[in-house]
Amino acid sequence: MSNFKYNLTTGQFHRPAATSKERFYSAGSSDSFVGWDVGDVSANAAWYPQALKVLARARDLERNNDYVRAFLRLNKVNVIGPKGIKLRSCRKNNRRNPDKVFNDLFEADYVSSGKIKNSPTVEGGLSRRDMGDMWLDRLAVDGEVILIRRYSTKYNKYGYARQFVDAAQLDHSLNGRGYPLAENNNILKMGVEFDDDARPVAYHFLTEHPTEHIWQTNEKREHVRVEAKFVEHSYFRERPGQVRGVPLIAPGATRARMLDKFEEAIAVGSRVAASKMLFYKPNDEWDGGGDDGAEPGVEDDDELHLRQEVEPGMAERLPRGLDVETFDPSYPPGNLDEFIQAMGRGLASSVGGDYTMMFNDLKGTSYSTLRQAAISQRDVYRCLQAFYIEHHLEPDLHCWAEAALLSGAMRGDETKVRLLLEDECYRFQPRGWQWVDPAKDMAANQSALESNLTSEQRLVEELHGEDYEVILDEKADFKKAAEKRGLKVFEGLQAAQQSDDDDNGEQED
Repeated sequence: MSNFKYNLTTGQFHRPAATSKERFYSAGSSDSFVGWDVGDVSANAAWYPQALKVLARARDLERNNDYVRAFLRLNKVNVIGPKGIKLRSCRKNNRRNPDKVFNDLFEADYVSSGKIKNSPTVEGGLSRRDMGDMWLDRLAVDGEVILIRRYSTKYNKYGYARQFVDAAQLDHSLNGRGYPLAENNNILKMGVEFDDDARPVAYHFLTEHPTEHIWQTNEKREHVRVEAKFVEHSYFRERPGQVRGVPLIAPGATRARMLDKFEEAIAVGSRVAASKMLFYKPNDEWDGGGDDGAEPGVEDDDELHLRQEVEPGMAERLPRGLDVETFDPSYPPGNLDEFIQAMGRGLASSVGGDYTMMFNDLKGTSYSTLRQAAISQRDVYRCLQAFYIEHHLEPDLHCWAEAALLSGAMRGDETKVRLLLEDECYRFQPRGWQWVDPAKDMAANQSALESNLTSEQRLVEELHGEDYEVILDEKADFKKAAEKRGLKVFEGLQAAQQSDDDDNGEQED
């Protein structure tokens, strides 16, 4: 009650107005905030005026900046991996045992539909894993991924294919109500048509990229309306009401550009410094020329005797009246590494990348530092894996399965397939990672197993990104093949210890 005061006039308690120290410092008006005069706008109003320029600059960095390309490559390697993200069918029969025959058929059809021979894209030439790489690149560079679902057996035997659409074709200039192609007087925001509940009902695409008129005689901008149920539009929604995605590399684009130009200037300066240019400068002995007024070192035939190129080990006497003045720009500067590290760390923090890997800079790092950085970065990749699975693979699986059933290419029982989709008896298994020190980590895993803090299944999935049933089947097949040849198979530490104990007991008998 000490913060309140009593007003004799009104007969009520009230709290005094907040002092400057009780307000947010960032709202101050001191010299520290000069030039920081901004107003709050909606997510769409902030993005609309700058969309095309930021998109163009982000794509320029994708094409030409080494560090941005390293970030994109690391994303694809760690999120999608060399083998892609695998589907595991988990349907069980009436006895609650895994329905192995059906699960194997369903998984085999899914794998087949993702190969290049049954290309899952309209244009062909891309596998499902290739699509994942492009999906991640477009999310990072364009800020959004747009796919149109196509249903026809002319694309592949499963009757289902996807078409990537350039983000620039979703015409951001279409806004407001009254657009002819819109229905029910729906509102358009940057090319997306919404109903009264702010749910997207359709997308309005340009039939070609705005620069594709180079190969056409007709430069008229034409649009096509595609219903939302046929469109996959994925992006990070950072604010309420946001309708278009922002490139992940947009905040760090300035650093990436400045660092790129700085390194270019350093390279040019170092090349100039390595050339060690010099100048001839007249001294006090030069009287302005010889007897005939010619410059020193010049004969009557105007042949220049002063060498313009220097060779290793060469020494030569200068003519009377000339001295040499060297030019040494002292490149590269002594603080080059510190500057690149500061800029690089800011860029890596902005895009959520691993600085040591993006910049190939392991200098000054220790084992514990690398381990902690790897653990933290892998959590970032796991979040991207979850986003990719939830926003692309899961809805795509349902669309593919329905189309495969209609086309007759699905080999599994239709009723079981529909129950599997309805009950979501499946999971996607992304890639895993080996640790920095396998010996210590395997010992820790063994201790966790003995303490019932984890399971073999979880370890197999997290470390190898594999299905434990596949590994068990492979071990069983290997054991049978080895026993036929009279060979022993290693079956774990406990089994090996038990075998040694049995051998010792036989010797004592």
